[in-house]
Amino acid sequence: MAGATLASTVLFYLVTNFAVWAFGSLDTKDWAGMITCYTAAIPFFRNSLAGDISFVVGLFGGFSVLKMLVRSVREQPQPLVAQRA
Repeated sequence: MAGATLASTVLFYLVTNFAVWAFGSLDTKDWAGMITCYTAAIPFFRNSLAGDISFVVGLFGGFSVLKMLVRSVREQPQPLVAQRA
């Protein structure tokens, strides 16, 4: 889960900031402008990563705690059904 969370956050950062650079008008359309665009977005990346990690921990960690505390949430073994010949 940690790897998938990090990979999705990095991919989102790369794709969205490339789009801002390519279609926006704030930065020049050269290598320096693209680097400026990505550099300006680093604080947003940190917040996005912190939010994604918090969500994953809350969602999956919360479900794990719920499974430990509530018996009906745990996976129950299914009774075997006799096969007819």
